[in-house]
Amino acid sequence: MAVNQIDGMNTVNVWDNGQPDPWHSIMDKQRIVLPTSFQTQTLSSIHLTDAGQGEYHQRLVFNGVTVASAIQAPRQYPYQPSPIPNLSRLAKWVPNTQGGGVWQQLQAADVPIAATKVHVLIHGWGIGSLPWVMAEQALSITPLIWNHASDMQDFTDMAAAISSRDPDPACMILAFSWLDESATYYNDDSLQHIMEGLQQAYISLRATDAAALQLKEGLLMALPQPFTTRLHFIGHSHGARVAVLAAIEWERSTSQRVEHITLLDSPDTAKLDWVSNARNHLERELPKLRIGRSSGTTFVDNYLSDPGRFIGLPDGLACLAGEYRNEPGLAQVVDVKLWLLIASGNLGAEIQTSHDYPRKWYSKATRYTTDRGLSWSPLYTDLFEDLESYYEQDWWNDDHTVDLARELLLKSFNGAVTAPARIEQGLVMHAYHTEGHVTETASGVELTEGSPAYWDSVLNLGPDDSALRFDYQFLSPGDGDALGIWIDGQNRFLIQGNLASNWLNSATIDVRALQRGSHFLTVALHNYGATNADVVVSNFRMVAVPQPLMISSCGMVGQGTNATWQARLTGLLGWRAVVIEASTNLSSWQPILTNNVSDDFFDFVDSNVSGQPGRFYRARKVP
Repeated sequence: MAVNQIDGMNTVNVWDNGQPDPWHSIMDKQRIVLPTSFQTQTLSSIHLTDAGQGEYHQRLVFNGVTVASAIQAPRQYPYQPSPIPNLSRLAKWVPNTQGGGVWQQLQAADVPIAATKVHVLIHGWGIGSLPWVMAEQALSITPLIWNHASDMQDFTDMAAAISSRDPDPACMILAFSWLDESATYYNDDSLQHIMEGLQQAYISLRATDAAALQLKEGLLMALPQPFTTRLHFIGHSHGARVAVLAAIEWERSTSQRVEHITLLDSPDTAKLDWVSNARNHLERELPKLRIGRSSGTTFVDNYLSDPGRFIGLPDGLACLAGEYRNEPGLAQVVDVKLWLLIASGNLGAEIQTSHDYPRKWYSKATRYTTDRGLSWSPLYTDLFEDLESYYEQDWWNDDHTVDLARELLLKSFNGAVTAPARIEQGLVMHAYHTEGHVTETASGVELTEGSPAYWDSVLNLGPDDSALRFDYQFLSPGDGDALGIWIDGQNRFLIQGNLASNWLNSATIDVRALQRGSHFLTVALHNYGATNADVVVSNFRMVAVPQPLMISSCGMVGQGTNATWQARLTGLLGWRAVVIEASTNLSSWQPILTNNVSDDFFDFVDSNVSGQPGRFYRARKVP
């Protein structure tokens, strides 16, 4: 291994090829992390010295250099706690005699709520709503989702459906708004804008932990003590994560469980990994609850929408939501797959429409059936006790024709799928730079407010790394001070100490869409008001999900002598090269192509298929 010096200092994190140099001429790859003082300097020269000794007289060959600047968290981050009181984030549904109703923001005079059953509707990521939020704020109007008709319409319909099913005045329907924290740009029918919008998913996701605590605090003020009100949380998209985290916090604060959680298109599939950091990672959070079908447990039904069958894509390829029933400890979850019947020709519109569809389906099932939708809730019946673990929407007659009248029908399936293997491994992380009152501990770092405090480190991502997990605890919660986690200058997690209290908490940051390699991670204590906050962040660990090799699409293109066989292989991240082999009898295989891999996927074309009686293919990893 070569020894590097910069300004007379030996550099760190030097990588080599791991082979004895005398027998291998493979180039070494050397990564050097420099102090921040180098950010203001320029690279003037590179000197190579022959340091070879002994029999082989090694020589150094310089191939190339890349200089990258560390992107730290902004040191003057204008952090301010949310000005919206937690109770004001709740609105109640006031039905009318025509089957509709209006939303009314909860006021101090409205609480405690005199209800024995409460349904809480929780919206998700406010993609495209940021211009409206900013316009409201510019007019000094609090941006609450029930005042934004286009974002709220599906939940208004759902509230009306629940109210029609249960008109008892002791049944209360609430809506929770966190739109000021989840709103981003972009939301139209353009696939390009959908993809650009997906890159902002982390903005919504980072707010879910705080939103869950805001919901819990709002309910603590709204509901009568002792807390015996029967609760049902309904969360869509990132609102599904808010629902689960809020249920965990509710049980921790009151020792009372949320009896029913309904998840609507919770983004939790590997197909999101390469376009955004949007995953809820509820497979890590749901086991913290006692999920089950009996007294003393929480029942969870999960609805996911897949438009693929109707837009010419393989089943599952266009589905963004996750299935949970096969995850460890979650066998009692009921997964329901909905096949959205659309074929507009606009993939961007179809993805968005599909994502919203479970809200509409659940409202229809609640209003028009007596054995689906709300009828599964333990707040009303015991149907949930005998449900299968997996259902699919059944549009098809016996002759395989689509029948629109069958939209609300479900068919049970075994539907067993294998949950992906997950490996959680502890990380040893050290600072390359700190500011303020920072103390490294055996398993992490403690930041104390005297001014903003920053701990800068390096996060290395391997081919299968999916999520960064860590624990945090405010020893002194402060008066609005916030813990922030930043990756490459993007804020990926933000929580107020006076919301988190002094509980020991765990959190997850989705990192799958980040490029593999090194990233700059900053742990920051953002100050507000008096200098009275103290937080410990510890137990960093990485969740890795090995990606299986899959054929995501394949088929014959063209006819006759111009015919070709084309296929796309996915799950190749971390592969150096792939060999494609062909056979006519599944016993004798011949390599027909070797190709270097530079991405997660590889498009394979076989032009030698004309006249072949039949051909089989397999892929093999090049070590």
